[in-house]
Amino acid sequence: TQAEQLVATQRASIASHLATAQAQIRKDDRIIASSSPSSAAFHTANTDRANAQEQVSSLQTQEASVALLNTQPGQILVAAQTPKHPSSPNHALDIGLGLFLGLGLGLGIAFVRGRADQLIRETADLEDVLGQPSLASIPKVIGPQEGTAGLVAAHQTASPA
Repeated sequence: TQAEQLVATQRASIASHLATAQAQIRKDDRIIASSSPSSAAFHTANTDRANAQEQVSSLQTQEASVALLNTQPGQILVAAQTPKHPSSPNHALDIGLGLFLGLGLGLGIAFVRGRADQLIRETADLEDVLGQPSLASIPKVIGPQEGTAGLVAAHQTASPA
């Protein structure tokens, strides 16, 4: 399978790098054995050998991780069943949630508009703003036709006043 091929490729790559690092350790061991402890070659080989040993340790850890990979396909424990009803959309929930959110949003907007309204609409609003009582008001006069505001005139006989 493809997974087995991938694992085999990783193992081969790790083995190649491991062989190179081990060859470097053997080479450094020969240099260390043939050099005097105070020479630069001795110190360089010693440092190179320590680095190669760290690389070998890391590669061995990777090799162990790859060895633990399971490439075998799983098995079916229980056959899947076709659902009796769709899981989505849930229209009742959608409608209820829409109504609830719409009502909440509408109330929130109404509250904000009411608090932000600075118009003076009634006598009580004027008294609150001025801090003084109202002495008089001009009444709204309904004209001869129902619903139209008429002009009050003292000299006209058809005037509603």
